[in-house]
Amino acid sequence: MKASGRGFETTSYTAHKRYHSRSANVPSGPLRANHMAKPDITQHVIVPKHQKLSEQGKKELLEKYGLQGIKELPRILARDPALEGLDAKEGEIIKITRKSMTAGHAIFYRRVVNA
Repeated sequence: MKASGRGFETTSYTAHKRYHSRSANVPSGPLRANHMAKPDITQHVIVPKHQKLSEQGKKELLEKYGLQGIKELPRILARDPALEGLDAKEGEIIKITRKSMTAGHAIFYRRVVNA
């Protein structure tokens, strides 16, 4: 029902509610983008290269730097978006290779944690 007043029309509250309650095509609950392709952030130019080290690579790393164990390495979360395709599990070591203007490239190592 429409009511006139001061040269413009306003919609009654019940008509407004009735119009907005017609949400047959609108999903209820939080909106999800399941129909959209998720971008692969590992291919982005800013994201450095991430690789899992093998058991042999892990031993060589510990010997090379004189580490007592992997707990001496900095951490990276297993749910980090950069590790998405690696299937990294807690206790594994990730080698991160970043481009560097001074050195050409710089290598960093992180241990995977679930926290």
